[in-house]
Amino acid sequence: MDGMINVFCAIALSLFVFCIAEARAQPQVDWSAVDSAQVRAIHDEILDHSECYENLRVLCKDIGHRLSGSEGAERAIDWGLQVLSGAESGADTAWLQPVMVPHWSRGPRELAWMRIGDGARQPMRVAALGGSVGTDGPMAAEVVMVKKFEALDTLGREEVEGRIVLFNRAMDPLLINTGAAYGGAYNQRSRGAVEAAERGGVAALVRSLTHALDSFPHTGGMRYDEDASLRRVPAAAVSTVDAQKISDALKLGERVWVGLDMGCELFEEVEQANVIAQWRGSEFPDRYIVVGGH
Repeated sequence: MDGMINVFCAIALSLFVFCIAEARAQPQVDWSAVDSAQVRAIHDEILDHSECYENLRVLCKDIGHRLSGSEGAERAIDWGLQVLSGAESGADTAWLQPVMVPHWSRGPRELAWMRIGDGARQPMRVAALGGSVGTDGPMAAEVVMVKKFEALDTLGREEVEGRIVLFNRAMDPLLINTGAAYGGAYNQRSRGAVEAAERGGVAALVRSLTHALDSFPHTGGMRYDEDASLRRVPAAAVSTVDAQKISDALKLGERVWVGLDMGCELFEEVEQANVIAQWRGSEFPDRYIVVGGH
């Protein structure tokens, strides 16, 4: 963090000089080159002197999980304020900005199984999506699989009602931009439970958003519509291996049942805080460069 001041102070003004006497403008500054040089300077400073990786290690290993509303998040807030208030950060001031945040707990249990046709139950790997309601005890239902929301309408309510909906749209492996690949599959995770519930589904399973074919479910956030009168159903990420196993069975005409027992719970919002620090510039102290992260 002590390199941040040097980076900010390294941003220089460029001056256009107009020769009035000659009534002829001098060549303009190539701003793209200036911007590129500044970006490169910041890039080099971070890689050569930054404490980012050590800070990340502390957050992940020493403080641990930091779900909003949790005790871990409180510890992270206290740590952040202490670091930014210290002399080494160089900040002129650091403070907390109170903010209301969601409070959700994964709970004491997260169990799942699948059964294909007349076969025996097989263990299944799931992770409740952040913000999901729990199952209120064990539940089980037959699975219907789709890749897009529009497919639910094609199936019709009679094919969805009372069933668990598996959203099995994989990330596009041909996109060089992995962010675009992630974004192309994201809405099934963020809104899948809502779309399933609107058509009578009792739960939503979402193929983990990863290119890897493995047994590790990748959780993430989801949200329900704000209308409290709308039914809320549980939602969980399923590992890509298990999603593929269900998909293969359904394509062969097999029927698949899934059981879920998730103890996650959504509570009322609680007050926590953003940690904010300010480094006042020497040349333009009333102008701001805003940098955010989470």
